[in-house]
Amino acid sequence: MDKHLRSMEMINGDQRFPETLTELKEHCGRNKKVIDLMTKMADKCMTGFTKNIMQVAVYSIRRSRKTMCRNKPNKEMMAIIDAGRCVNSGGKRFGNCVQRAQIHIQTVKNLSSKERIPFICCFTS
Repeated sequence: MDKHLRSMEMINGDQRFPETLTELKEHCGRNKKVIDLMTKMADKCMTGFTKNIMQVAVYSIRRSRKTMCRNKPNKEMMAIIDAGRCVNSGGKRFGNCVQRAQIHIQTVKNLSSKERIPFICCFTS
């Protein structure tokens, strides 16, 4: 599972953001496999807050796939490709931001439900 999740992680992981339509289609194929694995893992292995976080992640990935994983190129797909070129040039700066967000989410996990939302909102502001 880790290998598959790592294949989707574009900032600190094994992949770069797609910069061509061909790369985007390859990413979409990998993306679908990982979504299926994440869903199975959440259903079989997780409970409570951890399961909720995984379900939110799966939902978000599925929603983004509807826009960027189409058969015919559209305006949104081309914008993703253009953004990919920019993000790939950002290198470690983007990776550092993602790592900080991951640590923040781990911290939130230990808070009471009432404290979680304000803490996340504070981090993203």
